[in-house]
Amino acid sequence: MIKNFIPTINISSIVKKNQDQKKIYLTIKKIEKACIDVGFFQIIGHGIDQKQIKNICKIGNKFFNLSNKSKKKLSPKKWNSLNKNVYRGYFPYDVNGKEGLDLGDLQVTKNYSNKIKNVKYFKI
Repeated sequence: MIKNFIPTINISSIVKKNQDQKKIYLTIKKIEKACIDVGFFQIIGHGIDQKQIKNICKIGNKFFNLSNKSKKKLSPKKWNSLNKNVYRGYFPYDVNGKEGLDLGDLQVTKNYSNKIKNVKYFKI
């Protein structure tokens, strides 16, 4: 493996409707190799529009530039006793050496969120 090389993996075989099992297997093996050899990878062939990606990055940058007090309003119960959620939300730097924001499944609707009463609904 080349030093300072970030593998690029085309995942279109996984996200296509009529999937070829052999191609899916080969893609998964590439992902496995990248995780073992490098620790991370970048993907192409995901079908996400570049405009959507830029918008998500803009929203992420805006969020992570907020004050710690503002970000912790979205923290799980461990860091914000007012929240009921245990696993989703903002995680401060001291958790694993980097900040994080776990929104969970963005397909969860506000009605569903209210019904189960332990998932915070985020509108992006």
